[in-house]
Amino acid sequence: MGQVHALRVHLQTMDNRTQKIHDRSNPSNAGTEHSEAVEFATLEWIDWFNNRRLLEPIGNIPPVEAEEAYYAQL
Repeated sequence: MGQVHALRVHLQTMDNRTQKIHDRSNPSNAGTEHSEAVEFATLEWIDWFNNRRLLEPIGNIPPVEAEEAYYAQL
């Protein structure tokens, strides 16, 4: 069940990122603005993936919290 949920969340996130790219890019200015929109949407997704997503195998906490807890124990 957890894997199905994780896949669904991943696909929704990818769909949202794709939508953000389309929303931010104007077809008449397809050059630099589009590249910047893609880069910004990708950076937003990386931030979510590394800092805010809940990861079931580590107790439904974000990876950054697990990393902080690990280093606090050392």
